[in-house]
Amino acid sequence: MLFFFFLGILLVVTAIFIRPSWLFGILSLVSFAVFFEVWQNGWSDYLFFVAGIFVLVLELFTPTAGLLGFAGLILAGFGLYQSLLTLEYFLTLMVLALIFAGFLIYAYLRGGKEPVMAGSLVLNLSLNQKSGYSSHDDLSNLIGARGRVLNDLRPVGRVDFSGDFRQAISQEDLIRAGEWVRVVKVSGAQIYVRKEVEDGY
Repeated sequence: MLFFFFLGILLVVTAIFIRPSWLFGILSLVSFAVFFEVWQNGWSDYLFFVAGIFVLVLELFTPTAGLLGFAGLILAGFGLYQSLLTLEYFLTLMVLALIFAGFLIYAYLRGGKEPVMAGSLVLNLSLNQKSGYSSHDDLSNLIGARGRVLNDLRPVGRVDFSGDFRQAISQEDLIRAGEWVRVVKVSGAQIYVRKEVEDGY
């Protein structure tokens, strides 16, 4: 049954980067259902776990300083622990799951894939001066601009471009708050950045 657990994680991460997301999402739900053997053990543990995974994915697109991520881990962990009932097995599986998911996300980002939900989330945000954002019709002048990350890019977060606060999307793995980035691409209202390297770009 462990195969279906890790298959479910693979499908969840794939849903973040590959369309149609809904298809991979449904397949992941089926895979997790097989792992939890819901037809024998009931739905409660499974539902806690799935809710936790959903909240964890939400954290990737809605930076909350880790609050959603922590809540997601608690929910998913509770469901998993209730199903396994062995602390050692539970901890081992949680660590392996996090490593596996992290590796998959890293691989997709390194392969040039962009989260399919990032664009719509960025476009739906209120970008106005009152909330600390500014907006212009043409942002192409920002290409090459240097900025400091205000909150973790997971991959979406805020970046300070010399007092000009903007929403940005990381083109690589997680970029921590406080690190310096460069704008590498602008597409409409979306700004894509990469971590600044030692030579200044």
